[in-house]
Amino acid sequence: MSIHILGLGNLAKLLAHSLRTNHPQLPITLLFHRESLVKEWDDAGREIEIVRGGVRSRRGGFGVEVLPTGSSSIGPGLRDFRKAADGMSENRVGQIENLIVATKAGATVEAVRTVRARLGRESTVLFLQNGIGTIDQVAKHVFPNPASRPAFLTGIFNHGVYATSTFSSVHAGLVNAFVGPAFLGLGDLKPQDVSTTSTTPTSTTTTPTSAPSSPPQEPPFLAQTLLSCHELDTRLVPAHHLLTIQLRKLAVNATINPLTAIFNVTNGTLFASAEGRHLIDALLREFCDVIQCVVSTIITSNAVDRDAEDMRREFEFERVKKAVYEVGALTAENSTSMRQDVNAGRTTEIDVINGWLVRTGRAFGVDVSVNERVVRLVEEGRRVGLDGESVGRAFGDLC
Repeated sequence: MSIHILGLGNLAKLLAHSLRTNHPQLPITLLFHRESLVKEWDDAGREIEIVRGGVRSRRGGFGVEVLPTGSSSIGPGLRDFRKAADGMSENRVGQIENLIVATKAGATVEAVRTVRARLGRESTVLFLQNGIGTIDQVAKHVFPNPASRPAFLTGIFNHGVYATSTFSSVHAGLVNAFVGPAFLGLGDLKPQDVSTTSTTPTSTTTTPTSAPSSPPQEPPFLAQTLLSCHELDTRLVPAHHLLTIQLRKLAVNATINPLTAIFNVTNGTLFASAEGRHLIDALLREFCDVIQCVVSTIITSNAVDRDAEDMRREFEFERVKKAVYEVGALTAENSTSMRQDVNAGRTTEIDVINGWLVRTGRAFGVDVSVNERVVRLVEEGRRVGLDGESVGRAFGDLC
């Protein structure tokens, strides 16, 4: 068996490094989206570096492919480059057995489309994107036929990681991770879906369902391999449990990520500020109101096998607030990916995080005005001082 990794973000580097550390002989291929990355890879010594507690650790032995852009050609010299990268490259261009998709949410559909012909029903695809709705879009636009669709897994990685270069990242917050079957249908959820949902898997409606193919009794190879990477502290969980974890992670991403981007601060600085904590609480109140509507919808549709009141309690304000503040403390030194994206002038994932909350809240008639303001500030690239006067000017009387 082999693993391919699509994307070069912080989680991609962390997982590639951990997989190589714990499985020195496992064939692992990095999929590059542009040829210029080959030179950067050479300059980095063809190794990925992860820094923990000031200690640098470098791992190599990866295969490399440059994905085609606009044609099936791989470009002159690239096949020879792959063979020179390691001794496991002869079968690189062919069927992909296990794929980790670590691209930004907005780029995921097109990224997966580039390897669509190499994925089949026997393949396993693990998605690591923040927010809600990305896997629904892949299912709809890339794999519309469930009969030929790979097994979809979702990964929720709560580690704090930030980049120092293309092939180097700092593992600042060591937390945990969860992997399980993907839950489809949340991308465009509306109140009327309560009366039209069913448990029949589909990729063309907003019906909330778990992924079409449930995992066998023995975990998929990709999940087993990640579970064996002790530094990741990964656990395999069923679909309904993973959905709860995914929504909890959304609470973290919808508060810490955009606010650290707007104020251009680390997680710890945000939580140390009274203004920061006040905004976190305001965003979380709206989040809980929206998620209570979502939970009611999926419970009514029988999309999850779980007690309704128990699941609703998971998203009561005080419980969610406690969890978010705990993550803030564990990742105090971290610089969020959204802050890094804004600093680098890149497109952020605000649309699938707070943007999804805004769209879903509006559909259910929930007030999401603070989230609306946050989306606007991030999309405009606005920077705000983390003090009472500056926050007052940016948010007015919203909170």
